[in-house]
Amino acid sequence: MSGYILVPSVVVGALIAASGIAAIRTGWLPTWQRRHIQRPRLWGYGQLIMAAYLGLQVTFGVLAGPDARSVGVGAGVVLVFIAAGLMWASQRPPRAG
Repeated sequence: MSGYILVPSVVVGALIAASGIAAIRTGWLPTWQRRHIQRPRLWGYGQLIMAAYLGLQVTFGVLAGPDARSVGVGAGVVLVFIAAGLMWASQRPPRAG
């Protein structure tokens, strides 16, 4: 994995993790998400899992050989589905009619 992919991935993962920790500890959300998210703690846990996914992808992309990358990708797919489920469950249902 090249540096021009590695560095932004690490920065984005750190920002997602910081936002997740803020949502879990204080219930804080960015202003553009406050209207849509009903359960900020659940959203924060989803963001932490998404940050773990990014860290896993960076780790396996840089340190692992080709055989181990398939294990990292498989574990990453599982983490993404778990995070997406948590983040979907934390959102406010749409208005009826």
